Amino acid sequence: MPPSCCGTVIPGTLIKDLLTPLEQQRFLETVLEYAVASGNQFVCTNLTCGNLIPRNSNLDPKNPFELACQQCGERICKQCSQEKHSTGDSCPFDWEVDALRQLGDDSVWRRCYRCANLVKLDPDSTHMSCSCDAKYCYLCGGIWDPVSGCPNSCNYDEDIQRRREAREEMKEREAKAAIERDMANAGSVLKALEATSRSAENEELQDLRSSHYEILDRFVSFEQKQKWLLWTRHGKMKSIMLVRQAISEAELKEQHKTAMTSLEDRQVAAEMDLRQTFLQERRACAVRLRHMEAYCSGYSAKNAVPPRVVTDRDLRELHQQYRVRDGMDQAHENRINVLREKQAQRLEALEARQMDELERLKQRSALELEAMSAAFASEEDHFKKVFDDRRSRLLSRWKLVDAIARKQLELETGLAYGPLSPIQWPNDIEKDESLTKEVGQGPLGTTTTPTRRSRRPTGARSRTAPPLRPSIDNFMLPASSPGLQHEHKHLERSFLNV
Repeated sequence: MPPSCCGTVIPGTLIKDLLTPLEQQRFLETVLEYAVASGNQFVCTNLTCGNLIPRNSNLDPKNPFELACQQCGERICKQCSQEKHSTGDSCPFDWEVDALRQLGDDSVWRRCYRCANLVKLDPDSTHMSCSCDAKYCYLCGGIWDPVSGCPNSCNYDEDIQRRREAREEMKEREAKAAIERDMANAGSVLKALEATSRSAENEELQDLRSSHYEILDRFVSFEQKQKWLLWTRHGKMKSIMLVRQAISEAELKEQHKTAMTSLEDRQVAAEMDLRQTFLQERRACAVRLRHMEAYCSGYSAKNAVPPRVVTDRDLRELHQQYRVRDGMDQAHENRINVLREKQAQRLEALEARQMDELERLKQRSALELEAMSAAFASEEDHFKKVFDDRRSRLLSRWKLVDAIARKQLELETGLAYGPLSPIQWPNDIEKDESLTKEVGQGPLGTTTTPTRRSRRPTGARSRTAPPLRPSIDNFMLPASSPGLQHEHKHLERSFLNV
């Protein structure tokens, strides 16, 4: 509704022409029912009427939350669509106002007749003002008139006096309740102090607390020893890795030095071979010149059969050989310079390749150290997590044992015993400082284990604590086993061998 086709509303005149009078009446009733279903209209609560009341009917200034039937005059509530309520009362079906009352809010709240928002009364005002600029009386809800005020002529003096008396009564009740709470708290504090003092003076509870402190000393000593072993193992593993990396770097440098020396030796040998070749060429050139000079000079040519004839070609070849001899030294020097330049390039390439290999080795070494540091950090985190878990379990157990002991004493004596003073557990910083002071580490392989200090409370009797389950042996780390000492010695021997 309304009827439409392809998103376009069908005009009513067209529908009217297509329907009979009876169908037109039914169509109008359907339109009205649709309007009621969408919340735009209300139905009269009078059973004999049942007329539709539009929401946008004229507001009654005295009762803006009420609508009047135009046919029978019956009035209904706009919020709940039921019969009207007493003048000045909020709708009983308004759950938000009801929730404010259940929370104990003594402020005046009323719903705005225009926008339906909840508005709180300003203590300095005699009417309520909404954010939508609507103004109405806080007693009856009538629309406020700037000149005449409330249309129902409400008496504000009585309401102000009533609210003042209610506030004073509330203050008296609160003051009385505060005094009662203070007295009850004081009594409970005195009882708690007496119970705490009684627990502090009881020898059995103090002996129990002394046994707890002895277990704490053993636990802390065990934790420090395990941490010391962990740090020692980490240090030795890191030292072994550093030594191994240093050896690898030294070996690589030695290989580079050997390769460089071998290349230089080969280059010197190649230059010597080249010079030897040059010397042989020079000798061969001198022999050719001697023979050619003898041929061209006619030596022993008189008895030659047939007689020799020196031609211009022979003379040109002789002069050409002279030029070869004169330019031989420069050619040899040029060839040696070319050889040396190529050798220098090979040396530079080898040096660059060796530097690149050394840099890659250093990078791998840095990555190995970083991975080892990350593994050490993870192992220390696991170490701390395990001991924190054991510590919390131990504290919970002690707390339960204390509660059981106090309950037994209460059943035996009929007196209340308060909780004992909390056990002072050293924090991680104090334990690390004490571990650094107490653990002396000398040369490799000579170490001293941390000592155990007593944390027995002042005034507690010294006695041997009975073995409690779980014992301190149950607080062993999962990674700590009887083979830890063997591993420690094996690492030490490995380091010494390196």
